[in-house]
Amino acid sequence: MVELMLSNRDYKPYYYYDSITSHFKNSNLLPYLVVTSECALQISYNRNYAICLRGEKYVSFFENLFDDACKRSNLMISTLGTITENLQYYYHEFVNRQSSPRWSCSCNPYFILYIDRPLLEKYLCDSPNREEIVQAFLHYQNYWGSLAQEKTPYIGYFTREGVEYFCRTGRLWHTPDSIYAPLEPRDRWEVLRRFCEDTNPSCTRLLLREPSVSFSSRLEITSFWDGSIAFSYELSPNKYAILFLYEKSLSACFDDLFSYLMEGNLVCTLSETKAYLRQKMDELEKTF
Repeated sequence: MVELMLSNRDYKPYYYYDSITSHFKNSNLLPYLVVTSECALQISYNRNYAICLRGEKYVSFFENLFDDACKRSNLMISTLGTITENLQYYYHEFVNRQSSPRWSCSCNPYFILYIDRPLLEKYLCDSPNREEIVQAFLHYQNYWGSLAQEKTPYIGYFTREGVEYFCRTGRLWHTPDSIYAPLEPRDRWEVLRRFCEDTNPSCTRLLLREPSVSFSSRLEITSFWDGSIAFSYELSPNKYAILFLYEKSLSACFDDLFSYLMEGNLVCTLSETKAYLRQKMDELEKTF
């Protein structure tokens, strides 16, 4: 359902929290509203009655009511198509949040955390907002570093596909190809080395066992400690849709799923994960 919602670029639902049923069967006789380009349709709570109002003045009136309601609601799905949009969304919805990630599942092993400023300067393409991009990446790394200082537990799952993509191409999954050049084999090896030698006890990243678990390379799920959850879906290369919800019952379902992956032996242990990465390092070392 999530992939279906996010794959439609024109679908922009809004949401808010309220006691919805308290509005039914009372004075609000026609609580449902559908506005089209030609008419406004009001429907009763039991869908037995409806009234259709046609004409430009009715459509305009109800469109204004709907737009006003949207301003007091939250946009459920955001579409990001440029690096600037990605940086702005990331800054407002993730870095400034009071809550930290608890779980994540993605093909991406978050190798970006192990690319320091010298490597960024080496591979980042020239552009008017180059320094802005550098600072955003460094800020991202500092964000994860601050989580380690707070000792907030976090577990991230990733796939072999994500690792092999990086080793084969020198590119980072879900990072726009247009802003940087592929990493050379020696630097790919160095990133893997830093990943393997990371001893941060708060952040654990484990490899999904395949084919026991199949996870879409276009989807990324992040669950936060405050009960919110984010779904990021790649619509096309470098273009993403993000569904962000503060819904504890939904988050609890995914917490249960992520726990099951570990308890059901569907993910590799930390030692198995690092052994696999060292194997990829050996393969890379033969190329330089």
